[in-house]
Amino acid sequence: MRFLKTMAPSLLTQAFCLAITLGCGIIIGNPPSVTEERTVTGSAGVGNLSNAQVTLYRLNEDGSQGTLVGATQTDAKGNFSITVKYFGPVAFVVTGGQYQDPASGETVQPGSTAILRAAVGGIRADDAVNIHALTTLAASKALQSPGTDLITAIRKAQTDVAELFAISDVDIIAVRPGDLTQPGSLDATASETRLGLILTAFSQMLKDEGQKPTQLPLLINALAEDYKDGKLDNLVQGAPIPGTSPVNPKTVLEKLDPAKRNFLDSPQNKSGVKNPDSGTSGQTQTQNPPEAPEPGGSGGPGNGPGGDGGNGSLQ
Repeated sequence: MRFLKTMAPSLLTQAFCLAITLGCGIIIGNPPSVTEERTVTGSAGVGNLSNAQVTLYRLNEDGSQGTLVGATQTDAKGNFSITVKYFGPVAFVVTGGQYQDPASGETVQPGSTAILRAAVGGIRADDAVNIHALTTLAASKALQSPGTDLITAIRKAQTDVAELFAISDVDIIAVRPGDLTQPGSLDATASETRLGLILTAFSQMLKDEGQKPTQLPLLINALAEDYKDGKLDNLVQGAPIPGTSPVNPKTVLEKLDPAKRNFLDSPQNKSGVKNPDSGTSGQTQTQNPPEAPEPGGSGGPGNGPGGDGGNGSLQ
């Protein structure tokens, strides 16, 4: 009896602890995020951002950068592949490398201080993650103050950025931007071409403003800083954004369509995509537009809306 009296509270305590553990969703044993390997492929920048460092970090619940998950480099065409043993929210960080500026044709070396980012709510096998200026804006907004649900904040920020640049049907993470400086870009889907044209227009905008192509990282950084509060108004929570920008972020959206048209009229455009007639701002038609794919797309964790569902025009 003494033995039973002694053991009863202990057994009851263990049972209570087990119930609490299971009730809180704690996994007993090794969690899948530690035991499973998953390979992610993708691209960085527009065109061939070669020999750039791609570093992958865990994201903490508050959006801050956590421990290192993995690292790799882009190849000569800007592609990368990385295998990790983690599938929670992560941030991709790209630094260094070199690329050919699409508007001027000059070779640019951004340096280690020029950073592109992408935040992803989760990693699935064979996911594609494409990292560029728009994903950098989305990551800046999502990780600034994600609230109670980081994954929801990441997805919403990607959707918001796509809507801001009038490509709400494009998954800015899963879709690889088309390189309009290369012959044959017209074979890309409408989503790839439209996304690629927006990113190319940032470079063209600098050229139109008489700025050097090396100023592009400064412009992207200024846009990302400004968009932390979800607006491009040269203010963050009512205060002027820190640092300088070669183009006022507040005017970028109104200058975007002229920059698109100027690039399409330039000899740098080798894609076959033509500048529309005047008066059709933002509606750039492709020659022999590809058949629109079925809507839906990848819709992977952390990704925005999938599929194109377009009609071959560029918004």
